[in-house]
Amino acid sequence: MSDSGGIQEEVPSFNKPILILRKVTERQEILKTGLAFLSSLESKDISEKIDKMFKLKNKKYNGNPFGDAKTTDRIVKIINTLDNK
Repeated sequence: MSDSGGIQEEVPSFNKPILILRKVTERQEILKTGLAFLSSLESKDISEKIDKMFKLKNKKYNGNPFGDAKTTDRIVKIINTLDNK
């Protein structure tokens, strides 16, 4: 559970769901993955969303909508090709 936007961007890399304790999120991509659930701060709403998350316990997700975490590798490869010229 979190209200952090940064964590919303990180959880897909770990293939883990997140309960977002907000009415809305600026990161709509995470909602489309099925990894994230928006929840009010009401205990009933939180409980219902946690139940949904546990039902998805072994579900595999299709990548991270915020990137593939390989940017550094790409940059190094480009720099290395420039060094070889």
